[in-house]
Amino acid sequence: MVNIESIRHNEIRDMTAYLMSEVCHEVGIEPCLQAVTEEQLRHKSANREDGVRLDIVAENFLGRDRQRAFFDVRVFNPFAQSHLSTPLAQCYRKQEMDKKRNYEERVREVEHGSFSPLVFTTAGGMGATVTGVYKRLASRIAEKHNKPYGKTLHWLRCRLNFSLLRSAIMCLWGSCSACHCRTVHHLETPLTLPVQKAGSPAKSEHACFINYCDHLLGIYPYCELMHVVFCCTVC
Repeated sequence: MVNIESIRHNEIRDMTAYLMSEVCHEVGIEPCLQAVTEEQLRHKSANREDGVRLDIVAENFLGRDRQRAFFDVRVFNPFAQSHLSTPLAQCYRKQEMDKKRNYEERVREVEHGSFSPLVFTTAGGMGATVTGVYKRLASRIAEKHNKPYGKTLHWLRCRLNFSLLRSAIMCLWGSCSACHCRTVHHLETPLTLPVQKAGSPAKSEHACFINYCDHLLGIYPYCELMHVVFCCTVC
């Protein structure tokens, strides 16, 4: 049976890891943490189990020499019954603190690295920590490819939203269609941002989004893409 939550989580994990591999060294998925031996962890809620795995590890993400940065993804539904009475900002903080209580101290004391929880909503929202992570990622990718920072960040957000919407469509339509047999390999495409010719009028973000949809017509069935565009326009 297809686990929609796992598919959604893994798509974001794989996409983020691939983007980090553009600018970081030794990027890995599901790294196994070292066992806790002599280190004393202060927080009682810290995870002390052997064989614990996080979602992503990358070296030199923060610009510090050879320091490893660990990331763990969580996607929650802000419209779930348990979240309806809680402000959205507080939901983000609660989800981030839950991850930090479990892993941050262990990563700092045992792995001597940094830990960042990547908290998203099913509608494409981002917590404060993951917003900072994606801004730094966009800055480094823009610098590497000599692209404008604003367009690069917009491009990253488009990829993220399409990733979340694909999993939402699968949840609504089921997995019986042949189009759901794709893997995440189509994410591994080079960074291509629209190039504005000298003297031509500046394009709006909406026009850039339409151009991006035209490009995606070569990847997705037309009916699925139109459903995605509809979701983006009404959100």
